[in-house]
Amino acid sequence: MAAEPAKIWLRALERLTAAVAHELRNPLNGVALNLEVLRGRVGRGRGEGAPLVGFADAAAADLLVAIRLTDALLAVARPVRVPVEVGSTLAPIATLASAVAVARGGSMKVISPDDFAPAVAVDGYAIRGALATVLLAAAERGAEIVCTTSYEPDVVVVEVTGAEIGLPDELASSLESCGIALIAASNGVAMRIPRHAESER
Repeated sequence: MAAEPAKIWLRALERLTAAVAHELRNPLNGVALNLEVLRGRVGRGRGEGAPLVGFADAAAADLLVAIRLTDALLAVARPVRVPVEVGSTLAPIATLASAVAVARGGSMKVISPDDFAPAVAVDGYAIRGALATVLLAAAERGAEIVCTTSYEPDVVVVEVTGAEIGLPDELASSLESCGIALIAASNGVAMRIPRHAESER
């Protein structure tokens, strides 16, 4: 990892994991609680019939949430794939940020093109850091956030809209030094990431 991209990503990862830790503990606590109720009722000979199905269903649903968040955390802990592609880099980060948004009464929708995903000419850790910082800042607003990826001839654009997102000037400068243009707007932020020179057009 180059020094500046590493700093951007590690700062973002620290904030993201701290925010998601609570959202991961909640479903795990739900699994434990519902399984304890099931065990207690079965142990007391009250384990027959439909009344227990609700507890089992709740435990299963909470477990699926925990698995989804754990998979996303494991994905962002792995090295960035090369060549770097925004969609696969964005997906696990969006999963984690979405959990934070929902917990705060909001939502997060991700819209990506169905066609070929071009490689980009920016360090993958800088891209991870930019995406994590912007998506988490948006998620914490508790609003209806939309994250849209689009491909232009020379850049991949990721727009995060639905709330005013305040980001420090230092971050914009750091991202710019890595090749990512951060453009603030009244209803969100756009990131413009240059495509790799050999990427298909």
